[in-house]
Amino acid sequence: MAELDNFLAHLDGQTFRDFEVLVVDQNSGPGVPELLARHSFPQQYFRSQQRGAARGRNIALQIAQGDILAIPDDDCWYPPNLLETIAKWFDDHPEIDMLCILECNPEGEPMVPQNPPPAGFFTDQPLGFRMKRSAWWAQSSMVFMRRKVRDAIGLLNESLGVGSDTKYQSGEETDYFLRAMQAGSSMWFEPSIKVFHVELRTPERQAKSTYPYSVGAGYLLRLHHCGLAQLLAVVSRSLGGAAISACRGQMRHVSIYLQRAQGIFIGYFGL
Repeated sequence: MAELDNFLAHLDGQTFRDFEVLVVDQNSGPGVPELLARHSFPQQYFRSQQRGAARGRNIALQIAQGDILAIPDDDCWYPPNLLETIAKWFDDHPEIDMLCILECNPEGEPMVPQNPPPAGFFTDQPLGFRMKRSAWWAQSSMVFMRRKVRDAIGLLNESLGVGSDTKYQSGEETDYFLRAMQAGSSMWFEPSIKVFHVELRTPERQAKSTYPYSVGAGYLLRLHHCGLAQLLAVVSRSLGGAAISACRGQMRHVSIYLQRAQGIFIGYFGL
């Protein structure tokens, strides 16, 4: 609850005020309505008995009416001028449908991606050894999009992502961006604009999420008709990371990379 309160407090501090927040509450206990009551921006609250990140986001996504839509995490936060910057950026770039910005940790260090490429258009190709602007590493907390993207492709795939009824506990965001690009929407990466997020690379978080998230990523490769060459390129990236980490004596990183490679392989073949 403290992370959600932090996110809402940073919305209170935005210099741009023409926004509305739609909150879908899937918590088992009370507290969210009382938390929202402490904040002054326009808001709508929905209670959902169904679990799953994609299900919750779809409740809000299907009724959102803003010109620009965002699907933030509850553990990220916006710097004070972010929404003003985003609104101006879309005004200045009417030809671009989706904007992905840089995600930083609380210290302001680049986190997704850790070594950001220059600004430019995204590709829909998955990552191999060579780093590039790829929609496969964009996360929903980093992306803002015109409402026409939602109107064109609809909602998130509820069989993917955290809390879904399948073993594919990631991929709903990536699937959404890929579907949008395949339908003709353009996506731009702008590393000069930043959003902040709690640290993703803690040992506890990586130990809990690496394997199930990787199974989802592997399934997504198959869902989007990526061939064996692309699968091998993605798995080889993880195996290469394991080899480099082993040479450096970083055995925890070796385990993380190997879990990632295994999960991707299993998810792709549906094992």
